[in-house]
Amino acid sequence: MIILGPVIPPEDSKIDILFHFGGEDGHCCDRAIFDWYLNDIFVATLDFNNASSCETIYQGPFEIYLEDYNTDPCGWLKFSFVCKVEGGCHEGAAFDITQPNGEVKTRYISTSNPTILWICELISEFSSPP
Repeated sequence: MIILGPVIPPEDSKIDILFHFGGEDGHCCDRAIFDWYLNDIFVATLDFNNASSCETIYQGPFEIYLEDYNTDPCGWLKFSFVCKVEGGCHEGAAFDITQPNGEVKTRYISTSNPTILWICELISEFSSPP
């Protein structure tokens, strides 16, 4: 029996993250502007406002170089969001991450509570063995 562990990315690895949110995800409003942080480091302001159309809004893709976020190749990333809309924001967002085998997987994440995701889980959870 062969047991395969997670794929450990090289030290200079990057991951690509493409956020999206729209009507098919249950989001159709203008209460969705956030400052996005990884490991408490500002990455970008995301604007998912779509009340007029309910169409899916895409933000990114963002190239995340792991060394820029004080983590090792199989460490963790803390996703956190600060609502920029007076009166509060819509909960949740979705993002696509491209696996090392080229497959794209979607993850759903809270925008009201920080969420820790392990990098090896993000990039190898769904990857096929070589």
